[in-house]
Amino acid sequence: MAWFVYAGVAYLAYRYLAAPEAQKRKKRAKQRPNPPPTRGPDPYVVLEVSPSATMDEVRHAYQRKVSSCHPDRVASAPEDVRAAAEAETKRLNLAYDSIRRQRQG
Repeated sequence: MAWFVYAGVAYLAYRYLAAPEAQKRKKRAKQRPNPPPTRGPDPYVVLEVSPSATMDEVRHAYQRKVSSCHPDRVASAPEDVRAAAEAETKRLNLAYDSIRRQRQG
């Protein structure tokens, strides 16, 4: 047989067997709403401010909370306390950055 017969058979197999499945998958993907991204706790809860707080209030709450658990303040503490302070500082930084990015645009 000539090559174009094989090509025709391959095309027909794709057209009637594989392509409809791909189209069904696309339809199902369009029908499902995307869930909101889950990136940990609510940043407003972490910083203990209300969502209607001004940016100055958010900044003040962030600075107050970070000053109490900054790793430099516990530099002479045991290793587990320093690790906990670093983790809490990272959590506060993520919350503050999230709010700042959300409000900038």
